[in-house]
This record gives sequence, C-alpha cells and structure tokens, in this order.
Amino acid sequence: MNSYDLTTAIFYGSFFGGIGFSGLAVKDDGTEFYRAKTNGDIEILSLAIPWDLTTATLSSTVTGFSTSISTILFMNNGSILYCIGVNKTVYKYNLSTPWVPNSSDPSSSFV
Repeated sequence: MNSYDLTTAIFYGSFFGGIGFSGLAVKDDGTEFYRAKTNGDIEILSLAIPWDLTTATLSSTVTGFSTSISTILFMNNGSILYCIGVNKTVYKYNLSTPWVPNSSDPSSSFV
C-alpha cells in the first residue's frame, strides 16, 4: 500500500495568508512552516499540531536576504538553506542553528 494515497485526500481549505508569497517549505517534523516572500523575507510559522496548517501562527520574520526568493529548500537535517532567487541564482546558506534561517550566515551563490 502506498503511504501517500491521494485518492482518499480531503480538501479542508487553503492557507496562503496574503499576497507576495512565492516559496514554501515545511520542517521535517511538521512543526514549522516557512513562507518565502517576493521581497526577500522568510516568515516562520509555528504549527500547534504538526502538519496541520490551520493551527499556524507567525513566530518570526527573517529579513535581509539579497534577492526576491522564488523557492526555498532545506537540507534534510536543517543545516543548509537553499534559496532560488527570481534572478535564477541559487543561494546556499550554512545555518549556524539548524532550521533557523539567518541572512547573515555565511553563504555562496551559483547559477
């Protein structure tokens, strides 16, 4: 049996939270949700019930990324954050604290 059988999925509603969002990521344990904004910020939302977006509350906003972000992706252990800018450049951030984005962490970029 496939553990991701979408034929039994139920639509409960959408969770977008406004305009200007371009990328999404979820912490591997389902307790945090990350929204990349087109202005280069990343919003971190805490989920009171893991994987249930209806329980999300904004916990912080990280500012100062160098470009508008179109996609975000974490390494599976949360130690590296990859951001793809709307300029099609990939930015790699080595996070000093896993799962905590910080625009001042050492980074590199490549196309």
